[in-house]
Amino acid sequence: MLVQVINSLLSQGGSALLAPHPLYKAAAEAGLLTHGSRDSDDLIDWAWQRAIELKQSVKDLTAPLFVSSSPADRAMLRSLAHCVRQLAELTGLLDAVSTQCCRLMVPDGECL
Repeated sequence: MLVQVINSLLSQGGSALLAPHPLYKAAAEAGLLTHGSRDSDDLIDWAWQRAIELKQSVKDLTAPLFVSSSPADRAMLRSLAHCVRQLAELTGLLDAVSTQCCRLMVPDGECL
């Protein structure tokens, strides 16, 4: 779902940020935003909040590894892999937003 929103943002380019209604509709349908979301702050706030939640999940999952000598089990490894995938998708989303914002402000392609 998040990948579809990222692909939509990348395919539409900066215009997706200037007229964001279709992007937010897709994000709401993917369960990323509420249907009342109206601007890029909502999308970015959601992404950062999700990153905080994932960080806490990783912290909770790995805490036993630091207090005992028991190895990680398969369930923990699957959960950690899931967190890594979600963090990678969030990175892609934030990268796409920042790239498109830069292209809007620096049209000659001098973005970092």
